[in-house]
This record gives sequence, structure tokens and C-alpha cells, in this order.
Amino acid sequence: MFVFERRFHRGMLALLVIQVILSFFTVYLLERMAHDDTRISTDVDLGLRRNFHKLIVSLQNPDPDFATWNLAWSQGMTESGQFLQDARHPVTVFLQLAKLDSRMLHQDVAMRAEAEKTLMSLAQSYEAHWAQTQKVFRLTAIGGAWSITLLSLVGFISLAYIHSQIKRYLLLPLREICQSLLDWRRGNRLRRCSVSGMDPSVQKSMDIINKILDEHRPLKVMTPIERGDASDES
Repeated sequence: MFVFERRFHRGMLALLVIQVILSFFTVYLLERMAHDDTRISTDVDLGLRRNFHKLIVSLQNPDPDFATWNLAWSQGMTESGQFLQDARHPVTVFLQLAKLDSRMLHQDVAMRAEAEKTLMSLAQSYEAHWAQTQKVFRLTAIGGAWSITLLSLVGFISLAYIHSQIKRYLLLPLREICQSLLDWRRGNRLRRCSVSGMDPSVQKSMDIINKILDEHRPLKVMTPIERGDASDES
């Protein structure tokens, strides 16, 4: 095998290894991105669930001291609104609760019951939104991984095809030409490029080389038997 062949095969192997490494690394990054998004959403989810629970408890068992109750209620509503925005959940129902007068809410049992019902409806709506969000995250990670896998497969097939074409139309003819010229230089003046199995476009180039070698061949090439007879006569 000539030096140019070894370098070519090593280069193609290096490209294949790089492609495989990049494919695995890209799939890993996609999975990490999905997991990171899920982890952040989980933090928001836990905070929002805690605030929903605190607000419901406040409505069911309000603190006799209005100042203390109002502080806890206002803080819970503020944090819940922020968590809903981070979770990208509609806040229309939440704004209805935020518009309620806190003092009347603290004193009116019927209003607290209605607010509790609204808050439970908001929690159920958020639960459905959370499930859909988790599903989207999983599908994104799976779809991205499969996309990278398919692209890597296409790249591998393309690389193999390019390798076979370069080997057929460049490496093999070049090897045959180099080997023919080396044999001719070493004294085998009958050596010619073999064109069998070669592409017609390559055969034309080899025919030209063979004609050049024909022009430089000796006038008469003695066979081994003739060389033996000549030595006996002498």
C-alpha cells in the first residue's frame, strides 16, 4: 500500500470517529437541555404547589389577626403570580383572585368559599398545564435524539459512499499506475497498466500511459529461453 493510500484511509477514519463523537455529544447535550428545563420547571412547580396549599389553608382557617393573615395572603399571591409566569401558565383566573378585597375576603365566609373554589380550579388547570409541559419536554428530547441519530446515519452512509468512489476512481487507478511505473523502472519493460474493471474515463488515461511505455520499450525483448541459448553458444 502506498503512502497516499494510508494517509487517505487514516483521514477517512478520523472523519468517521469525529462524526461519531459529535453525534453522541449532540445527543447528550439535547438530553441535558431537556433535563435542565425539566429541573427548572420542577422548582417552579414545587414552589407553586406550596403556595396553593398555603392559600387554601388561609382561606379555610383564616388567622384571627387580619394583619398577620393579610401579610401571608399577599405574600402567597405575589409568589404564586411569579411562579405562574415562570411556568408560562395563563394568569386570567389568578387575576380575578388578586382583585378581591383582602379585608372583605377575611371577613366574608361565602367569599372565601368562592375564592377557594376558584383557587382549586386554577390548581387543576395548572396540573393539566404541567403534565402537557412535561410531555413536550420528553418529546423534544426524544425527537432531537432521533433526528441526530438519523442525520449521523445519513452522514455515515455519505462518507462510506464518498470513500468507495474515491477509492474506485482515484486510489485504485493511481495505485496501478504507480506500480506499473515502478515495475517498468525496475526492468520489467513489458509491464503495462491493467485496465480491466476500470472506469472508461480512467481507462483512457491508462491507455495513454501504456502508449508512452510502448514508445520507450526496447526494440527486441529476449525471452528466458533465448537468453539461455545465447549463453550456451558463447
